[in-house]
Amino acid sequence: RKIQEEITNLKNSMEAPKTGIKALISESEQKLKSNLKSQADETASRRQDNLNYQKNVATMSDAISALEKGASVLKKYYEELEAKLDASFLQRSKEEPAPPDTFGDEGYKGQSQQGNEVLDMLKFILDETWKEEKEAHSDEKNEQHDFEDSMADLKKQESDFQKQIAKLEKVLGEKSEELLKKQEELAKTESE
Repeated sequence: RKIQEEITNLKNSMEAPKTGIKALISESEQKLKSNLKSQADETASRRQDNLNYQKNVATMSDAISALEKGASVLKKYYEELEAKLDASFLQRSKEEPAPPDTFGDEGYKGQSQQGNEVLDMLKFILDETWKEEKEAHSDEKNEQHDFEDSMADLKKQESDFQKQIAKLEKVLGEKSEELLKKQEELAKTESE
């Protein structure tokens, strides 16, 4: 009788639907599987975020380069235009009649002022693009740190699950051995 109770208790400790060793192993394996999926998903998401960051920074870098070149060309153009205008006024002799008011200094100043407004606007856009690029670098750095922290946590959990599974499997093996011995003992007792 006592051997049969021990056999029943051993079977229950291994086979019980929610608390048995096999159920605990299965639950731990599911958690491990879920953990590995989370790692894969986070890695794929991080990889995509990084690719988007790289594309975004490359676009901003190209924009910055184009804006700097454009501002340089416009600045040079307006400086040359102003120099030509100044030179044309200086080259006039005293006999030449004064230019009509429509072609006077006011018209040229307007062109110069518009040129300065365009250059100021380009400088503003350039500054904002620099700020946006700096922010993108900062965001990428923070996202990478967050990813690394999350992966470290997931890796620790993975290790814990693996240790738990190994421990439970060892206990299951011991209980299985004990069960076999008890069943042999029962069979021997019954045959006697």
